[in-house]
Amino acid sequence: MKKLFCIGLAVCMVCLIAFSGCGKQSDLPAGSPSAQAAGENGGGVIVAKFAHALSPQSPYQTGAEKFKELVEEKTGGKVVIEIYPNGQLGAERDLFEGLKLGTVEFAVGGMGVLSQAYEPKLEVFGLPFMFESREEVYEVLDGPVGQELYKPLLENQIEIVGNFEAGFRQLSNSKRPVNSIDDVKGLKIRTPEGSVYINTWNALGASPTPIAWNELYSALQTGVVDGAEVPISNFATSGFGEVQKYYGWINYMYDSIPFGASKSFMDSLSPELQEAVREAAKEACDFERQTVKEMEAQLQAELEGQGVQFTTPDLEPFRAAVQPIYDNYADKETLGKVQAALGRQ
Repeated sequence: MKKLFCIGLAVCMVCLIAFSGCGKQSDLPAGSPSAQAAGENGGGVIVAKFAHALSPQSPYQTGAEKFKELVEEKTGGKVVIEIYPNGQLGAERDLFEGLKLGTVEFAVGGMGVLSQAYEPKLEVFGLPFMFESREEVYEVLDGPVGQELYKPLLENQIEIVGNFEAGFRQLSNSKRPVNSIDDVKGLKIRTPEGSVYINTWNALGASPTPIAWNELYSALQTGVVDGAEVPISNFATSGFGEVQKYYGWINYMYDSIPFGASKSFMDSLSPELQEAVREAAKEACDFERQTVKEMEAQLQAELEGQGVQFTTPDLEPFRAAVQPIYDNYADKETLGKVQAALGRQ
């Protein structure tokens, strides 16, 4: 009996050790060298978070899901992406800070947030009526000028691996249709962070009010602000048509959405996995951009069915009103580089 008891005790100890070993492997932090080794040796996977502030119906989510699909395919399942939409991990500033600290592996957010928090030169992309088409934006943002302006972010542990988009920003409000620049005067308009947004809407006669994206619906619903300057894709998928019945096509600014990766996370991956992730990011960005363009073609009709009234004002008075912003823009060097890339010098 004593012999049988000892044998049983030995078996229990072996099982306990085995289970303990399994538990330690599953608890490895995502992106750590040990987690990387486990993933590459088939003993585990690297789990990375992708966060954004918009709804699960938004193009951001579509792009995130494509990125997840591509990363898991290209890495053979060694890297797995978990998606956190709707500001679950914080507002956009929090998400970029997460990239810097290594608590978030991937995130997308507004250019204005990056320019305010990390790299002032990026503010140039928010200048009103800078770009006349998407093609102009892609030429600058995806080319040498864009790469040069993004490079300093590496010092803050943020690597830009591509660009999502939300389309051109328009003007919605709850007070009146915008048929001319005069209809803008006095409107309380929500803007993102950034002096260029504030200066633009002051120049147009509105009263700009910076509010975080995840607080915007409530601000519109309760009348804290009268309107917002948002692309139609974000307007529709965020349900703003429920509380905003006037939408003016003004194309005043292209809304580029930088796709950031935590540099510390990327550095923890093998060269092969890094290449796979960067390839997946580029393809996901192309997919998301195409999704936005396709959505725009049908959203106006859907919103009109919900009672939203669309107008297209004459934009020449708008452009004239914001010209002083260019005249007084401090960073003439960066502005000159962008204009040269557009062939306007």
